[in-house]
Amino acid sequence: ALGSDRVGGKAVNLCNENEPQDVYIGVMEEVIRRVAEEASKELDLDESTSENWTKADRTAWKNNKAAKLVNGLIDRGVVKRTVMTSVYGVTYIGARTQIQEKIEEKVRTDPFPMFTNKSVTGKS
Repeated sequence: ALGSDRVGGKAVNLCNENEPQDVYIGVMEEVIRRVAEEASKELDLDESTSENWTKADRTAWKNNKAAKLVNGLIDRGVVKRTVMTSVYGVTYIGARTQIQEKIEEKVRTDPFPMFTNKSVTGKS
């Protein structure tokens, strides 16, 4: 409303729409897309020569490994708290901690969520 942002206004139900919107689902879908894209990359880096990697190589390797670890674990609950607190100035470290806590909680509850997630299997 304040910024006359139609997309943002729609996401938080400030615009007349036939169906209620859920900003957390929208963010979740984008995160899932980005994580899957990063996880699908095959890096041409030899770990035995990592001492010779550039800073960009190390960053690419780290991002790729992280994406492969969390691919399939992202759901609405993982992004909700961070989206909610972003408007109050949550720091990068705080947001990372929130996400890490939710993913660790999911893995503790179900160590193989990618095999039992109803969105993947189609079953409840």
